[in-house]
Amino acid sequence: MTDPIVASALQAGFSDQFAESDVQLDVHGVIPPWVSGALVRNGPAQWTLPETGRFNHWLDGLAMLHRFSIRDGAVHYRNRWLDSRNRTSANRTGRNDYAQFDTDPKRSLWQKLTATLDFPLQFGNNDFITVARFGSDWVAVGETPTQIGIDIDDLSTKGPFEFKDRMFSIWTCSHMVPDPNRDRVYSFSTMGVPVFGRYHLWYVDGNTRRRTRFATVKDRHPSWMHSFGVSERYAVLTAFPLRCNTWQLFVNAFLGRPFIRTFTWHGEQPTTSYLIDRETGRVVRRFDLPAMFAFHFANTYEEDGQLVFDLAAYDDAAAIDRCRLDTLLGPDGGQFPPSQLRRFRVPLDGGPVMGPDVISDGVIEMPRFNDRRSMQPYRYVYGYSFDAPGRFYDRLIKIDTHNPDRDANYVHWAPPGTFPSEPVFVPRPGATAEDDGVVVTVVLDVNGAEPASYLVVLDAVSFTEIARARAPHRIPFGLHGAFAPSATTPGAAT
Repeated sequence: MTDPIVASALQAGFSDQFAESDVQLDVHGVIPPWVSGALVRNGPAQWTLPETGRFNHWLDGLAMLHRFSIRDGAVHYRNRWLDSRNRTSANRTGRNDYAQFDTDPKRSLWQKLTATLDFPLQFGNNDFITVARFGSDWVAVGETPTQIGIDIDDLSTKGPFEFKDRMFSIWTCSHMVPDPNRDRVYSFSTMGVPVFGRYHLWYVDGNTRRRTRFATVKDRHPSWMHSFGVSERYAVLTAFPLRCNTWQLFVNAFLGRPFIRTFTWHGEQPTTSYLIDRETGRVVRRFDLPAMFAFHFANTYEEDGQLVFDLAAYDDAAAIDRCRLDTLLGPDGGQFPPSQLRRFRVPLDGGPVMGPDVISDGVIEMPRFNDRRSMQPYRYVYGYSFDAPGRFYDRLIKIDTHNPDRDANYVHWAPPGTFPSEPVFVPRPGATAEDDGVVVTVVLDVNGAEPASYLVVLDAVSFTEIARARAPHRIPFGLHGAFAPSATTPGAAT
């Protein structure tokens, strides 16, 4: 049975929130004056519609953007709906007219036919996962092949972000990887079509709006991968044994089967992985890892003739079903499987793959790190966590990967009755120590008579709170975001 405090947080975190605000916030504590920029977050904020009722899954909700602007120790908050096709249609009809992650619309025969003929269009463009930057263009990103352009300052929707190429795909990795050495972003898209399943790896340079495909990997039954790894020379795909029935997917408009229900877990199969040279596009190694599942990579880098990558990994894909709303809001909603930071080492000379090495006993999800260490050896990983079954994610965690003592190499920030979101590290300008900076995140607090949300700023070294700013309303459980430095702050968006 879920703890009453956790149940209260889940009810608050997965309830619709319609208000849009634009307001200066009161700050308690002191934010260092060098922190200058904005934490911009994305995530669902509406899970129910008048005609069709509640969506089925956390990842079905309609997207809302949130921005906490920080300058000279002050904080300003703004939030706005993302004007996707999905939301426009829902406002007009009161129904869900698009195929969501785990909710399928009720369609007429004609609608089923047209959805099958124009397959990607049936998913709409409810880009609720995160925000990303192509050159000077900011976009909202989801799993669909299309992104939506946004104004990073006022959060207004610019409309569909149109690429200048004709690359076709069914779904796209929502966690793109910026190259810290050049103005380039890496990602991959999946062709989940019968017989011809494959992954297309690509990059976009600056403001070109053109995806350059640098590799294609064939996979007859594609895996659902929410993220991937990129080092200075290589990309790595971990095709977990969560496999797509592409025939079902292609006709799912007729079957009434949601997107994720066309995937089946095959725990007897390995995690088939691919090491791709991103300069030549060649698959230099295909190797098997134990059956596992992960939403999120941490860092990927080359060291001592090996490719090293870290995952916040689970033993299986049960976490996907734990994110169904009837489960989250049920009597055991807080029961979430633990994910661990697992490290794998792939010798570049073809030697045996090493791992998984469990880095820490601390549970971690939504792993983030100092992006200045991207594609390089690193030490500290931040995420959110829990330390007992049934607690959902009620604390932040900082893991020291250089400390081999698994049960003592992490610290928590865990005020009672608080439920944080993904932490984002902001480095101090001129810092040389990897953890010299602050960690910012949004917290849902259920200690008062009414649930409340606030921005919290932690000193990253001591992992203690130094400031907070309360939002004007409750903010539902979102997903990911980025810190966009102001024009006067050295560095790039993280």
